[in-house]
Amino acid sequence: MMRTIFTWLTRLLLTLCIAIYIGHLGIILRNAVNVPFWDEWGILSPDALPAGFTFKWIFAQANEHRIVLTKLQTWALFYLSGHNEILSLLVAYALWGVLLVCIVLFARRMAPDVPVWVVLAFILLLLTPINWENNSWGFESCYRFALVFALLAAYFLFGEPQKGSRLALGALMCVLAMYSFFAGLLAVCILVVMFACFKIARALNSTGPERTREHVQLIAVVSSVVIFVALYFVDYHSVSYHPRFARPTEASFWSFFTNLVSWGFGFETNSVILGALCLLLVLAPVAATIWREGLPRSGSSWAVYAFLFAWLGVLASIAMGRANYSPSAKISRYADFAMMLVPFTALAWAIFLRERPRLKKYALAGLWVFCCLGFSYKWLWFPVYKVQRESRLEGVECIKSYYKQGGPGVCPTLYAAPMGQLLDDGKKLDLSFYKEIQGQL
Repeated sequence: MMRTIFTWLTRLLLTLCIAIYIGHLGIILRNAVNVPFWDEWGILSPDALPAGFTFKWIFAQANEHRIVLTKLQTWALFYLSGHNEILSLLVAYALWGVLLVCIVLFARRMAPDVPVWVVLAFILLLLTPINWENNSWGFESCYRFALVFALLAAYFLFGEPQKGSRLALGALMCVLAMYSFFAGLLAVCILVVMFACFKIARALNSTGPERTREHVQLIAVVSSVVIFVALYFVDYHSVSYHPRFARPTEASFWSFFTNLVSWGFGFETNSVILGALCLLLVLAPVAATIWREGLPRSGSSWAVYAFLFAWLGVLASIAMGRANYSPSAKISRYADFAMMLVPFTALAWAIFLRERPRLKKYALAGLWVFCCLGFSYKWLWFPVYKVQRESRLEGVECIKSYYKQGGPGVCPTLYAAPMGQLLDDGKKLDLSFYKEIQGQL
């Protein structure tokens, strides 16, 4: 009887997740405007497209990032559609869907005792428009590439069996994550450090050929990833206009960091106490499990903890870089990273309470209700896409005025600086937005 109920509950939640995902997509498309936005103008340049498509351009910095995959996406969409911005944001939104599917599959492999319907209940919370900024801006695919490949890296590096082919895939996923976005680089560094601890622990508990195999695999994976980390910093330069870092010894860092953590649980209120409570929810099951059992014995536990700590590290790096720059941590684009704490905190509690199924059930239910409190108001945020549409249509009118009358091309809803040269470049490249506007003049 209970199995039948859980089967139907799984189907219901899966149907609900798919329906919300598709409905969310419909709202995004209804309000989408085919015009580049902010950082996209910087890579839609005739110096790079089409004649300048070179390795130098692909690997060149964008702020502190190397966004290789997003540049390849830009190049492909340029040839397919003149870089239609709506297709670009479709890629970004599709990547979010791929990530959510990967989380479910990851949970099934690494925590098989957690029912699928429980995982889907937490996935449901990640479908609100709290991350509307990344959903309505194709350039932000760099965030999603980093998330997807870091998750796949954790899956292959820590999964069983520890075969060479799986570890090679894990190393490849590490490289793809780090060359997606700087956050991917930080996440990979943490994953690799934890992978090294994992392999050393396995080697200490092995003998003879098994111990040698663990050492060889450790050296092969770590050395290959370290090479690409080193290549990342070839011809690398700091960004002069960014503010100084906030150190962990400063109150501003902890205020920003804890508020980022609570933002991941959906809470919009700026509160260090609330953020500290959310951080405690994340760390408590990991610390309690290690206190009780020592270092994890299974690769699945290492995988969950490694991914969780990787994104805590990323949030800490954001706090260091932005605490002296932004008045609030509650910024939509950071929600992508912060929300990863929700399903993986649930998995960490499931691992800690795996021998106490009744208490596990209550703990996961309590965590879900707590998250619902944070995300409840976010279901009312869908009108934000209409606001973004109106803002970008204002920018389109500004572009029309430039092509008719000339001038500096000051369109603040699309770019911070005068856009005259950028708009001339768009005309030279015959980009999709230019062709649409020409048809309206």
